[in-house]
Amino acid sequence: MRIVPFLPLSRLLLLSSVAFASIFSLSGSGHFTGAAWAAPQDRQPIAFVPQRTVAQEVQQFALNLANRDRAGEGLVPMTVDPLLSQAAQSHAEDMLRRNYFDHYSPEGRSPSDRLAAAGRQGYPAENIGMAQDRRSRRIQARTLENLQSRWMQSAGHRRNLMNPNYERFGYGVAIDPSSGRVFAVQMFSRRS
Repeated sequence: MRIVPFLPLSRLLLLSSVAFASIFSLSGSGHFTGAAWAAPQDRQPIAFVPQRTVAQEVQQFALNLANRDRAGEGLVPMTVDPLLSQAAQSHAEDMLRRNYFDHYSPEGRSPSDRLAAAGRQGYPAENIGMAQDRRSRRIQARTLENLQSRWMQSAGHRRNLMNPNYERFGYGVAIDPSSGRVFAVQMFSRRS
């Protein structure tokens, strides 16, 4: 299968007009005349794959950092789990919005409660982190790398990251653009 990357509309229109002009020519009467063209006999389906969202890029980068550290210990890589990521993102945003920093919400909701709200029962492990990046108002790779480094230097957080039973990974991050405060959440679970 051939993969065609997503192009911005302006670039797609430019490419379309170039392709259109190369297939059709303007006759002296002002009408378009089609050039000889036939579909290839061995046409393969083309999959439309849109670009990842910023959240997906951040999740993938965070997963790559975690798997880099796991590989150093000879552990199998984890894979992104959309429900864990949804629960992690929800918690990061809640901590930022309501100005607290804890594994439990002010109402006592736990990581298991957040995962259940996302649609799955289970007992995930969780790492939370907070950083301050006054130089930027957007999520920066260096900030995510610093959070990962601090988690690896903490015995409890490292234990979650290096647990060989965890195969699924979720990540959420929220930033306050006015202050540069960043809340990050990693969630881990076994394959179900």
